[in-house]
Amino acid sequence: ETELLEIQPMCSFSIMNDTEMSSELLVKLAEKHKHTYVWKATIASNDLMKVVKIISTDADHRSVKMFISNSNLDMCLLELKIPNIFGEGFEFETYGE
Repeated sequence: ETELLEIQPMCSFSIMNDTEMSSELLVKLAEKHKHTYVWKATIASNDLMKVVKIISTDADHRSVKMFISNSNLDMCLLELKIPNIFGEGFEFETYGE
């Protein structure tokens, strides 16, 4: 069986330190993009998560690592890796440290 990857249109969004986003959104991102990974994503899906610190992005912004926490101060490390299929994928704009 060959898995067919759906080619996604270019889209962009911004991640800033202290940004709140729902983990449901991140789960949707992970499901939509086969090469998007969420590490240690043990935070409940109805929590709002705050970006505590952006650790790194690679040179062409295809990968970003950040610490996130929820309202119970549970911390987890999140890494998003964005597929580069025919040059398409996410564009990251990162702010902060």
